[in-house]
Amino acid sequence: MANGGFLGKPVSSRRYLIEHTHEQVSDVLNPIAHVEVMQNIPSQEKHAIVPYLSHFLCHQ
Repeated sequence: MANGGFLGKPVSSRRYLIEHTHEQVSDVLNPIAHVEVMQNIPSQEKHAIVPYLSHFLCHQ
């Protein structure tokens, strides 16, 4: 099987994407977890702002 062949299987693809997305969210949110306003917003809203924060962090 060629490299990445496991991604052809729907279950493997989904698992990979879920794990990879979780890692990306953690990478963005962990550095600002101590900020009081971040501690007071629901998890769903934190996840919604990740794309904006990651864009900002990449362009510093």
